[in-house]
Amino acid sequence: MASKIFYLDESKQDAIVLKWGLLWRNFTIHKDGQLIGSLHGTTELERGDTFLLPDGRSLRVQLTRKFVFSQGLDVLLDGQTLPGSHTHPQQQFRQGLYTLLFLAVVNIGLGLLALLPGMLMLRQMGFGSGLIGAGLIYAGLAWWAWSRKSAAAMYCALGLFVLDFVAGIVLSTTAGGSATGAMFMRLFIGVLLLNGAQGAKVLRGQQEPVAEGSV
Repeated sequence: MASKIFYLDESKQDAIVLKWGLLWRNFTIHKDGQLIGSLHGTTELERGDTFLLPDGRSLRVQLTRKFVFSQGLDVLLDGQTLPGSHTHPQQQFRQGLYTLLFLAVVNIGLGLLALLPGMLMLRQMGFGSGLIGAGLIYAGLAWWAWSRKSAAAMYCALGLFVLDFVAGIVLSTTAGGSATGAMFMRLFIGVLLLNGAQGAKVLRGQQEPVAEGSV
């Protein structure tokens, strides 16, 4: 059974625990060991419901979907989205940042692997120093995004990823293959980067004004 903790205060002393089974069945909400409410299955959870906490505050829980590839739990306390929620800016930014790091590691790893003796087939497929360079660019963009809460860094990464995506489709079609399987994975990654950019934009707006000219 899966579970997730949401904190109701900044000191992380007050929390609720959400638990659910396969396909969101037997979804329950607990606070201090007390059952607050329950929802049954995906349909009810997508519709969402509002529950009253013992102290009188209202808690809304809903399964939300952004685009077709991205869904998660949104938990609102008195109308305010809690950290850890699917559409909370911090969560979106964190997922986008992890996606950038994933792209950096995968590209650098495959590039280094292709340079090893006996990996001629990988080099013939176009793997090699170009992938290492792309991985380093993604790593640099990840640092830029992390250090500046930069939406521009996420958008740059998304643009680079889209170009690579289009090139991959063209090469696959030219070779007579199908890119359908990889397409869904790439679209999912693209959505994470787009969400990350949107989250970074909100977080940046919440920060103190920074030096003029920074992005």
